[in-house]
Amino acid sequence: MTPQSHNALDYMLDEIMDLVPNLSYQNKNVSTVSVGWHLDHALKVICKIIDALEQSEPKAYRYKLNFMRMSLFTLKYIPRGKGKAPKVVLPTEAITEEDLTKQLIEVRNALEKAKHLPKNCHFNHFIFGCLSKKRTLLFLKIHTRHHLKIIYDMLKTKKP
Repeated sequence: MTPQSHNALDYMLDEIMDLVPNLSYQNKNVSTVSVGWHLDHALKVICKIIDALEQSEPKAYRYKLNFMRMSLFTLKYIPRGKGKAPKVVLPTEAITEEDLTKQLIEVRNALEKAKHLPKNCHFNHFIFGCLSKKRTLLFLKIHTRHHLKIIYDMLKTKKP
């Protein structure tokens, strides 16, 4: 893991921790789901994808050109409302502060493990194809930032 991507994800995890008290807040003008849903989903994605990196066979990694990946990774942007999350990373029950705090610990531990994985560990994304460890970490940054932006837009109208 590059120091830059590690620091960016650490910073975003700190942001997530700060947002946990807002987990029940919802703003239907911005998103159909709550702040807690976005936080839970973002954390589940990081954990599941790092698990996939750990399970991958580095020798099997093959780069393949993907124009969608190239475009969105260059822009570091995911358009809102265009993607559909796989069931495995969807929140399934009521989200609590305790659950989010536990997940944050798991994610930090997973990111620490990811530092020591070979560079050709990979993750197969359903749209972006086979992502090397470096590209996977970039995807995690882009994806997490995407959900944080949605949350901040939701909270703009929150009254104290």
